[in-house]
Amino acid sequence: AIGYLAPARRTADWYTAALLDQILHGGRAGRVYRRLVLEQELAIDAGGGTGDFIELNGPFQIVTRITYKPDVSTEEIVAAYDAIIEELRQKGISKAELDEIKVKFRSDYYSALEGGHGASFPRFGLMHYLACFTLFDGDPGLINTVLDGFLAVTPEQIQDVARRYLVRTQRAIVYRLPAQKAAQPEAQEVA
Repeated sequence: AIGYLAPARRTADWYTAALLDQILHGGRAGRVYRRLVLEQELAIDAGGGTGDFIELNGPFQIVTRITYKPDVSTEEIVAAYDAIIEELRQKGISKAELDEIKVKFRSDYYSALEGGHGASFPRFGLMHYLACFTLFDGDPGLINTVLDGFLAVTPEQIQDVARRYLVRTQRAIVYRLPAQKAAQPEAQEVA
């Protein structure tokens, strides 16, 4: 797991980081999964993110989780991951790719608003977001306007936030390795 500190809530960087998170971790189409699992075949799974940016307040991280193959070293997987990050930091993202991310982001937002917890709690998402905007921002009316901030993000902002936040010296890495089996003593023949 590799984590970078995310920007403060409702800043320009926060809106941008939410889309940057989707670029990296947007399911099978996200750069991390696509490169490490599908193209390079170094990992068996990769994903991550922060969860829902709207329900987060306070310090949090953008985290990538990678389950890599046993024949791949930790150094190799981190180097392959770093190449993805460095490419984003150096080359940025095209307007066309960002536009696709925005379409999905908008769709996910409206889906979350309409989502419920079964017939007993319809439109839970709407109530949940209203509570978040009221509690964290003191303004439930943001439910009608917050999407504008995400949709206004430019490719230049994505590259700028990647350069300032996705920095190797400002990240935490956790290696979770499987437990090693204890060596079994050889069986002794009894005469």
